[in-house]
Amino acid sequence: MPIISVDHLTDISLETFDRAGVEPEQAQLVTRLLIKANLAGHDSHGVVRIPSYISGIRSKQIRPNAPLQIENQTATSAQIDGHHGFGQVVLTRAAELAQGKNRSKPP
Repeated sequence: MPIISVDHLTDISLETFDRAGVEPEQAQLVTRLLIKANLAGHDSHGVVRIPSYISGIRSKQIRPNAPLQIENQTATSAQIDGHHGFGQVVLTRAAELAQGKNRSKPP
């Protein structure tokens, strides 16, 4: 099995996502998390997913750069529509929203 450095793999992934029209911020986030999965030994959730993501973009099952829309929100919860964006992006944004809600909660 070939050994590819993290830097080289990152470059390949970012270029692939760029060619597919993915905004740099999202491409960097998805790339970082895919490589992190590989480094943790979860290869099925790593860069092996890139071809299926590109296929999903082409077939419009994945909408890169899709807006995140908050449908309903309370002081402690939110219902989010990711509009078929990358799961890594939607989940990260949802986690950031939850952390913000936690920080604004009175002690």
